[in-house]
Amino acid sequence: MYNHILRASDGYYATGQTVPQNTSAFGDEGSLFTGNAQGAMAISIFAKTDVVLADTKVLTLNIYDSADNSTFALFAKCTSVTADGETTYSAGDQIGDDYVLPPSANEWTKAQLVTDDAAVTGTVDVFLHYLPR
Repeated sequence: MYNHILRASDGYYATGQTVPQNTSAFGDEGSLFTGNAQGAMAISIFAKTDVVLADTKVLTLNIYDSADNSTFALFAKCTSVTADGETTYSAGDQIGDDYVLPPSANEWTKAQLVTDDAAVTGTVDVFLHYLPR
């Protein structure tokens, strides 16, 4: 079962979301209940359409958590990629590494995309998936 990912049903933080330009944006699908995952789930970001980063520019995915699904705080930086020359992630390519959601996260989580350049283009999917055990 190589190159297959078992996605969580309706486990999307963002679907086809435009990458923010020189700013940050929370995922367009809102928050997800991830309590009791016990380290069995990971978060991934994939290019929905081609994503282009200019030389030395950075795309970061942060995770915020909440105990009550209303007040969120930064929990962790999931992944961060820095372009080495103009870098293109083709549609369907994974951007950065998976982030295993640890048991220490509060029950509700949401994703935040952050970039440091206005020249970033493309759309992404951010989602939960199960880890093989």
